[in-house]
Amino acid sequence: MRVLLWILLLAGAALSLYLSYGLATHTLMVGSRDGRWVYGYMQPLSIRIGIVYVVALALMLFLLRASNRPGWAGELGVVAVWFAAALVIQALVCWLAPFGFEKIFLSDGANSFNSVASRFTPATMLGDFERARTFWPPHGQSNMPGKAILVYWLRQLSKDPLVLAWLVVVVSNIGGLFLYGIARDLFDRETALYAFVLYLVTPGKMFFFPLLNTATPLVVFLATWLFVRWQRTRNPIYAVLLGPAIYAIVLFEPLGLAVGGLLLFLMAWGFSRGMMRGRSFVWQGTLAVAAFGATYAWMYSRFRFDLLAIVRLLAADAQRFNVEALRPYDVWVRQNLFDFVIAAGACQAVLLMAAIVSGLGSGGSIRDRLSKPAVLVSLGLAFTLGATDLIGINRGEVVRLWIFLACAWQLPAAYVAAQLNHRLAFALVLAVTLLHDVLGTAMIGFILPG
Repeated sequence: MRVLLWILLLAGAALSLYLSYGLATHTLMVGSRDGRWVYGYMQPLSIRIGIVYVVALALMLFLLRASNRPGWAGELGVVAVWFAAALVIQALVCWLAPFGFEKIFLSDGANSFNSVASRFTPATMLGDFERARTFWPPHGQSNMPGKAILVYWLRQLSKDPLVLAWLVVVVSNIGGLFLYGIARDLFDRETALYAFVLYLVTPGKMFFFPLLNTATPLVVFLATWLFVRWQRTRNPIYAVLLGPAIYAIVLFEPLGLAVGGLLLFLMAWGFSRGMMRGRSFVWQGTLAVAAFGATYAWMYSRFRFDLLAIVRLLAADAQRFNVEALRPYDVWVRQNLFDFVIAAGACQAVLLMAAIVSGLGSGGSIRDRLSKPAVLVSLGLAFTLGATDLIGINRGEVVRLWIFLACAWQLPAAYVAAQLNHRLAFALVLAVTLLHDVLGTAMIGFILPG
């Protein structure tokens, strides 16, 4: 089995290098001309891309080696060091982008939430959403108010656009802590650390810093972590907290509810391990639903904000946009999958299949094999991607819109690297992912301030 996993890892790395070659030579197209959306190339290959890559990779490999030393900094210390180092690595990579953070954050074309937050309070955004949004830039009009509310809160810390941009990066990185917790409960400490590190350099996230889409994983993984903790402990407190967390997902980015596909498979994990039983699930699940309902009722009574009515309104806008922008379903139902691989990483896509193979190839009965966390997580992620794609709401731009899902796809890759139990395995995943990051960030205009 180890030999097969190494073969799949090398195949994933080779595919990633092939796509990186396409980026370097400007022959790889992200998007579709037939689908009327393409991310264009803006900068040529340069020596500074190579310098940044070598420096960033050297720093990550040094930290990786230090992290594996027994008793180096303790579990929390290692995570804290990686969290701090990630900001340096992200600054290096994002320095290569065609436009700086300040210009992006001030641009209504790229990020309308700053101007919305500077002119409207959260009470107005919620209580008078339908009327107030007519005064917002187009991007703000098409989004739930959660992102603008987050920027409003961040503006209480600083009004400087560069500082605000980096605060968004920090908020985005906090989402990785919840992914760490998810992996820690499902797998082990090593897999959790690897998942956290890969989360920090997920290509789609790196390409779109400091847009608010990079913060979506925080609310999605918070809810997922609460669900996993609930399944593992049967503690009703987690069920109660899950209700408001799901509300927060809808308020911030309704598409994040797609993670429900993964939660269905994680529920199977809880039942198969005997951690959750029918009676407990029913009454504690009722608590979660009641907590969601209480949050809904409080928001409605306090702000007259009808969450589901606003979701239906924006969903209708999205469908109308697809028609007016001439984005055909048949083109994007295929192209979205390719673009998603660009966002998640080609090596990660192959390693998801490797995680399934590893779980199914282990000992035990068929039921035992299918109930392995690696198998259930990987199947759940594949199912979620397929279902989200087939729905067809998003036609193009999924490198940005599905960032939360791209981050989740780091879990199987982390698991396989940990199973191989060799530092070189994870170093290889890290190396090809970082190369993908620097080339895509430097050469393609993923964000166009306007």
